[in-house]
Amino acid sequence: MKNKNILLIGNYGNYNIGDETLLKVIVLGLLEKDDQAKISIPVRNPEFIDIYHADISRSLKSFNVYDIKELLNCLIRSDKVIVGGGGIWSGYTGKLAKLIPFFLIISKILGKEVIVKSVGLYNTAPGIEKILVNLSFFFVDQCSVRDEESFKNIWSLNKKVNIDNDLALELPAFLSKQELGQKYESLLKETPEYNILSHIKDQDKYIIGLSIKPLKNLDKTRELIDITSKFINIANTKYNPRIHFAFFPFAGTNSDIENDELLTDEIIKKVDFKENITVISRNNPIIWFLLTRSVNIFIGMRFHSIIFAFVNNITLLAIPYENKVLNFIKDVNLQNVVTLDNLDEKYLLKFLEDNIVTNIYE
Repeated sequence: MKNKNILLIGNYGNYNIGDETLLKVIVLGLLEKDDQAKISIPVRNPEFIDIYHADISRSLKSFNVYDIKELLNCLIRSDKVIVGGGGIWSGYTGKLAKLIPFFLIISKILGKEVIVKSVGLYNTAPGIEKILVNLSFFFVDQCSVRDEESFKNIWSLNKKVNIDNDLALELPAFLSKQELGQKYESLLKETPEYNILSHIKDQDKYIIGLSIKPLKNLDKTRELIDITSKFINIANTKYNPRIHFAFFPFAGTNSDIENDELLTDEIIKKVDFKENITVISRNNPIIWFLLTRSVNIFIGMRFHSIIFAFVNNITLLAIPYENKVLNFIKDVNLQNVVTLDNLDEKYLLKFLEDNIVTNIYE
């Protein structure tokens, strides 16, 4: 029997490209099984669909997460409840995520099919949170976590929980389907940044992609801004006009939690020569995934920026800031990794020079 009404829960609508990638993969999978499915999503910013998901908007309905009446109405009407993707429970857990275990239990009591799909439950999550999450997982019909650390935090009594990959790793499989692949390639070519980066590559310039995120510690964040801006200034002094920088700010200025766009602005303010910098604007997450293919090397902090570069076989330097990043690095055996404690502008310059400078003046 097809599931026409689905309630999808996650960190969606908070202006984060990584989370919207997870939503995209889940919805594409649901529509592949039933293209008439209607998916309701409680979010902080209901207008997010217009920015990230116009291509599938006919199947989505968003509403404010604090609209309890609408949330209950959608729950009652739903055939299936899905909690989907992301490092939901960690040291970065938001207040609403702490309520998800209770929502899972209530959903099952009401007779819904309940699925938890490829989530993270990390060591940095508070102890009481781990207990509540584990209790709720006994009530669900299907459950998977996205890495070994999360699996180790699952009580051994619960045999229904499996390890799965992060959902973003499923993107190549979707794009390999001819109709979908052609659809998103067409959307990509309509994107201003695609044309900008394509023109730059046609000039035989080397493009350095960057995903830099703020940290909890403000002093560390200021240090990160200084390191990145100094790296760009030194690289420009030595290798401009043969290089170009493309920033991928995964979390937008409307995010209640973290703000990569503002951080990027602060970095650029400290750069002496700004004409060879492009900042990728908010868009469909699949477009961002495809735009990653335009860069020659990538320096990434954001978890999904690292996945995008890795899957697209881009030479990558990973800067882990949280356990989920470390877990992925370990799982795929990434070679170029630097901790925040060891990061400085000289390290970034060496990565640049080791990987593209030998070709710059050929």
